[in-house]
Amino acid sequence: SDPGWLGKSLRFGDQYRTLIGVMPPHFTPMGGSILYPQEFWVPEDDPQVGPADKDPEDLDSGTLLIGRLAPGVSMKQAQAMLDVLVRRHEEGYRKLWWHPFSLHLHPLREVFASAEVRKTIPGFVGVMIFVLLIACANVANLNLARIEARQHELAIRGALGAGRFQLLRQLLIESLLPALAGAGAGLVLTCWSLGLMEWLLPASLPRLRAIEIDWQVLA
Repeated sequence: SDPGWLGKSLRFGDQYRTLIGVMPPHFTPMGGSILYPQEFWVPEDDPQVGPADKDPEDLDSGTLLIGRLAPGVSMKQAQAMLDVLVRRHEEGYRKLWWHPFSLHLHPLREVFASAEVRKTIPGFVGVMIFVLLIACANVANLNLARIEARQHELAIRGALGAGRFQLLRQLLIESLLPALAGAGAGLVLTCWSLGLMEWLLPASLPRLRAIEIDWQVLA
């Protein structure tokens, strides 16, 4: 957690390398596995990583590249450019692998959620909002029925000099206290369920350990 380490040299095995960043404990790189965590990463073209350090068998599993499209470039245009690069280099790669060499472009969000999963998210959010509105309507009806039964009490308070604002303030405070109590209980339950979810869900689920409470959404 000490930012003073950035830019300094650290020893990894028998080599010294410059530290350019520290990832959080739950970080899993694209294409990596949480079951086989890595301790550090080096650039692909690092001169200290010679060909003898690379296992040829690893090349058969493919390479995952992450890039950013230039402004105004569509996915279709970028894929066409990759196809040109493949045709330009496929003769050299054909000597290394028996299977065809290809590059396929996909949006990065598909790594975390497929198109089918993303289609269901708005439905889940809509159901959640609908259930929340039903709960609010039920509580509002209960409060209205409660106020209806207290008309005699409110009339007496008004006769004794309580203004409309004072009566409204009293009713709001009486409603706010159980609302805060319910929100606090829900927050405690949510914090407890995060640990339970990490224990129940498969460890290979992407970014599982990165799930946390968003305080802006909560507010």
